[in-house]
Amino acid sequence: FRNESLFIIRKDTGMSLNVPDSGVRSPAVVGRAGVALVEGSWAFTLNDLAKRDLTLNLYQSGDAVFGSGEMAENGVTTPVSAGGSVLGNQLALFVIPAGSQNMYRLSLTIQAGSMNGNYIFTAPGVNQPGVAFGNLIASPAGLSQPATMPEKLPSA
Repeated sequence: FRNESLFIIRKDTGMSLNVPDSGVRSPAVVGRAGVALVEGSWAFTLNDLAKRDLTLNLYQSGDAVFGSGEMAENGVTTPVSAGGSVLGNQLALFVIPAGSQNMYRLSLTIQAGSMNGNYIFTAPGVNQPGVAFGNLIASPAGLSQPATMPEKLPSA
């Protein structure tokens, strides 16, 4: 680095001025990392101290995942809402039963047609770990689209 300023950088190569042009390439442009697609209708089995069946219709916008469904335990079915995000082939999904203070925090690995992983069931004063197994039961084409807001609200 004799007689060379390392603080003066060529814009075309990102290198210092005395680096020869031969063999120097511009750095590659890296796009946003891909995210796995999870949109569709899913059936999960959740196992901790109890066994629960969970069905979810999931929608996806980029890395954001959201939807709704039902959870069944001991013959009682409860509507649920879900939301989360995808990073690579990992899905962090929060499932909340309607009218409760409970939450299931799922951490799932996405594979072709399945998602498996673990979760934490959280309720006031309770944190219970469990395992989750899920299978795709309908592709996005088989789902009805989520409700959209009307362009203009009717006047009162």
